[in-house]
Amino acid sequence: MVLVKKAVLIVQTLRYLSFHQLFYLVYRRLFNWQSLKLGNLRFGGYPSRLYKTQEHFKLVQSVYNEAPKCRAQSVTFLNQVPEKLLAHDFSWHDVGRDKLWRYNLHYFDWLKDENLDFQFQSKVFDHWIAHNPIGAEDAWEPYPLSLRIVNWIKYFYCLKTSKLNIKPYWLCSLHAQVLYLSNNIEFHIRANHLLKNLVALLYGSLFFDDPSTRKLFPKIFKLLQQEMTEQFNGDGGHYERSPMYHGICLEDLMDLYNLFVSNPSNIVHQHLENELRNTIQQGLIFYQDMHLTSDRIG
Repeated sequence: MVLVKKAVLIVQTLRYLSFHQLFYLVYRRLFNWQSLKLGNLRFGGYPSRLYKTQEHFKLVQSVYNEAPKCRAQSVTFLNQVPEKLLAHDFSWHDVGRDKLWRYNLHYFDWLKDENLDFQFQSKVFDHWIAHNPIGAEDAWEPYPLSLRIVNWIKYFYCLKTSKLNIKPYWLCSLHAQVLYLSNNIEFHIRANHLLKNLVALLYGSLFFDDPSTRKLFPKIFKLLQQEMTEQFNGDGGHYERSPMYHGICLEDLMDLYNLFVSNPSNIVHQHLENELRNTIQQGLIFYQDMHLTSDRIG
C-alpha cells in the first residue's frame, strides 16, 4: 500500500514537468553530476590577471555603501535562535540545523549587516574557502552558489571603491564558483532557481573579463531573454504566483538592469534593457496591487 501511494505521488509530480526538466532530472540521476562537472577547477593560478580583469566592473549604486562597523556578531535565520559568528570556528556544516538554515549561512546575505567589520569578514572569507572545497554539499549547490556569487561581487565592488584590500585568493575562489555554476545550471528545477543562476552568471561574466567567463555571456544572455518571456506573465506577475517569489525575481531583474546600465557593452542589446525596464515596471505595479497595507484594511 505504501509503495502504491509513493508511485502515485511520483506520477502526480512528474506529470507537471516539461520534457526539458525530465531530461535533466534523469541525466542528473544517472550520472554523478558533481564529479562530472568538477573538471580541473582549482584555486590559485592567476590572481594578478583576475585583479586586472575585475577593475572595469561598475554598479550604479552598491548595496554596501561603506565599510561596516563592528557590534554584536550574531545571525538569526528562519526565526531560529541566534548563533554567534565565530570566524575561527564557523559551523558551515552543522547537522543540528536543517538544510535551509545552512543554505542561508552559505548565501552570505549577512554580509550586508553593517554591524560586522572588515577584519571579521576577512576571516570568514578565509574560513569558508578553507572548509568548503569545490563540490561540497550545501555550499556548492547551485542555488546558494548563485546568491553567494552576487553577494561576493557586490561586496568586492564595495571594497574596491573603499580602497580596502581584496585578497587574490578570494578572487580565485569566486572565479571557480562562477565556472562551476556555469556547468551546474538548474534546468531540472527551472523557475526562480534558473533565474538566480542566470543572474549570478551574468554578474560573473561581466566581473571577470577573461576568456573563460566572457564566452559564457552570449549563452546566458539568450537564456535570460527566454526566461523573462516565460516567467513573467502579461499582468506583470511571476508565473509561480507566489508573492515572495515575485518579489525575489523582481529584485533579480532590477539587479540585472543595474548591471547592464552600469556596464554597457555592444553585446548587451538596447532591446533587452528596454524589455527589462518594461517588465520591472509591470512587475512593480503587480507587486503594489497585491501588497497589503494598513490603509486597505477596514
